Amino acid sequence: MSEPRGTAAGRRGRGRIRVYSARLIVFYRQSGLSTRTLSILAGVHVA
Repeated sequence: MSEPRGTAAGRRGRGRIRVYSARLIVFYRQSGLSTRTLSILAGVHVA
């Protein structure tokens, strides 16, 4: 089972992002922030 190095690297990067976002979601849920606060924070973060 040999894959091109680029494909493996891309998959690892996507997995890392997915894990990171999942942790963020769990963290926000535990903090008890509402979806409205989340969207505001996301808007500020993007901007």
